[in-house]
Amino acid sequence: KVLEDVTGFAPRYMEEMESVFDQSQEEERKRISFLKQAFLAIHRHLDITNNE
Repeated sequence: KVLEDVTGFAPRYMEEMESVFDQSQEEERKRISFLKQAFLAIHRHLDITNNE
């Protein structure tokens, strides 16, 4: 009986975990984009070959 109950929750659990995974992937893309922009800005400010 318990095994049947647990098996019944598996599809819902998988859907929820896929949703959580997709959300975390999107957050990671945003984080990487932010870090790229921040480091490029730092690089531009520290670049002594560019006289701007």
